[in-house]
Formats: sequence, structure tokens, C-alpha cells
Amino acid sequence: MSAFPHELLARARPRDASEQVRPRWQENARSLGALGGAVGLALLAGFAPIHSAFELPVRLGLGGMAVVLLQVIARQARRVGTWPPEIEEGIGLLRAGDLGAANARLEVVLADARIHPAFRAVALAWRALIALRHGDPARAQDLWAEVARSGHWRESGLRFAFCGVPGLLALAAAVEGDLPRAQRFLESSPRIGGELGLGSRLLASTYLAARSGDPQAAREMAREHWASAEATLAPGELRALRVLAAFAQTDVQSAVARSWREGARPGWPGELDYLARTWPELGGYLAQHGFGSGDG
Repeated sequence: MSAFPHELLARARPRDASEQVRPRWQENARSLGALGGAVGLALLAGFAPIHSAFELPVRLGLGGMAVVLLQVIARQARRVGTWPPEIEEGIGLLRAGDLGAANARLEVVLADARIHPAFRAVALAWRALIALRHGDPARAQDLWAEVARSGHWRESGLRFAFCGVPGLLALAAAVEGDLPRAQRFLESSPRIGGELGLGSRLLASTYLAARSGDPQAAREMAREHWASAEATLAPGELRALRVLAAFAQTDVQSAVARSWREGARPGWPGELDYLARTWPELGGYLAQHGFGSGDG
């Protein structure tokens, strides 16, 4: 099985069985069995006739056990059950440009021990993307490395949530300026989620080609794989790809370059600044065309 680059997995942490996402029918069966037991205890405690003074404390004890068991069932349902709404709220805030509020919503997931560790790994992956957007690619790589070490990206039911991580990890290394490391990440990271992961890989590859001095390769990749990118990339990453494709044009004032830029207008001021963190030429291009911080 392919794996993340070895440097990210040097301190791999083995997962306990309780950290695995089980099929929903198994969890339902466990919960229903426990619920039946709790109801049985409650009925026994409350409705059977009392024959002696010793039965009252016994029944009170059984009733207390039933209450505790019901609380355990509710806690387990919260731990394993549904996708935490805070993740969706955080994603929405990120796409609206409120990175601080998005980070805070995802922190709720990470701080709640009742939430399954796999879902906390998903929240961690989104926090890594926020760190990248904040202009901190080193922090983003550290967070994605933690996601990789958790092993939860292997969960078949959650691969859609992690499919963009390998490509975005390579993009973060490239944005930091370590192009050889970015290339290694692209070559050795797993292809999670099949076709769903192609968009982020294309974004990283296009960035890498343009920054490595091969604008022709960047242009060709963006043009030839645009349909896959449009189908799999989030709006913010799609705008980033458009800017890179426009920047890679031989004539930046050509109709082709203008058409790429038309769909790349930032969702909020400074949205694309992270791409130029250590790349002054791209930074100048963003400022020239009104895509930098404070520009409309």
C-alpha cells in the first residue's frame, strides 16, 4: 500500500480498536441492545411490587444504573454517530473568508473528547488548510503530517474528506519555497479518493511547474485537466488555479490570460496572497491585476 512520505510517518501512532469507524449497523445493534437493557432495568425498578424493605434500595440502584446506561448510550452515539455540524460551519466560514471564526469552530471539534477521533482528524485537515491560507505553510504541513500519522485517511467511508490532503501538502511545501520537497510529496503521497484527489494534485503541479520556470507545462496542465479541476476543487482552490494559469501565459494581456483572470477574482481581499508568500514575481502579478490584499 502506498503511504505518505516517510518523513511524515516517522512517529506513526498505532490506533486503538476504539478509534476505528465501524459500520453504522454495528453501532445501531450495540446501541439498541444497551437501550433494551436500560429500559428493562427501569421497568424492573419502577413497576414490580415491593415485598420487603430491602427491595427499595435495590430498585433505586437499578434505576440509577439504567440512567447511567442511557447516558453512556447517548455519549457513544455522539462519539461515533453523525458528522459534527461544527465542521460544516467551519468550512462555510472559511469559504466566506472569516478564517479566525472558522478556526474557532473547528477547535470545538478537536476539544470534544466525545467526538470520534476520525472526525477530529478531518477537522485537523481543515485547520491545516486555514494555516496555509493564513500564510503559514510550515504549520499547515505539520498539521497534515499529524493527520497522516493518525491513519484515519485510510477509513473507506472518510476518504472523500481527506482526498485533497496529498496535493495540498505538496502545495504547502511549494508555497514555502521547498520545491524538491513538494515534488517528493507529489510522487510519494497516496492517491486518496481516486478521481476526487486529482484537483488538488493539479493545483500543486501547476504551481510547481510555473514556479520552477516551466510556464508551458503549467499552461498545458491547467488547460488539459480543467474539467477534473472544476469537478473536484473547492471555489477557493479553483480561483488559485485560474490565477496560476493566467500568470503562466506568455502574454499576460492576451485574451486567454484575461479569460483565466475573469474567474479568479478573490472571494475576499487577500484570499490569494498565500500563493505569493515566498514568490515575489507572483506577488507583483497579483498586485498589478488587483488581486492582492486590499484590492477589489
